[in-house]
Amino acid sequence: MGELNTEIKYNQPEKGSLIGGFKLIEINFDGIQNSALGFEMLEGLKNGRNYTWNLGYQRTLSKNLQISIQYNGRQSENSKTIHSGGMEVRAFF
Repeated sequence: MGELNTEIKYNQPEKGSLIGGFKLIEINFDGIQNSALGFEMLEGLKNGRNYTWNLGYQRTLSKNLQISIQYNGRQSENSKTIHSGGMEVRAFF
């Protein structure tokens, strides 16, 4: 298994931050991929070349309110691209 990883982060003081990353992961797994153990060990990826990427934005809206937005994607050989995302609002008391 080999991995190449890059990440970049941009901060705006007292405002928010933007973070993004990209990974290239090469997997050579001899076990059963479709088993629960195989899925867990491979973290949902497949044999061969895999790509994952992420983008996140976090911003402080006021002294006690913060918003976070996340996007993640992954692509394995002979598989469809998987996209997922989420949003979170935090209130501090």
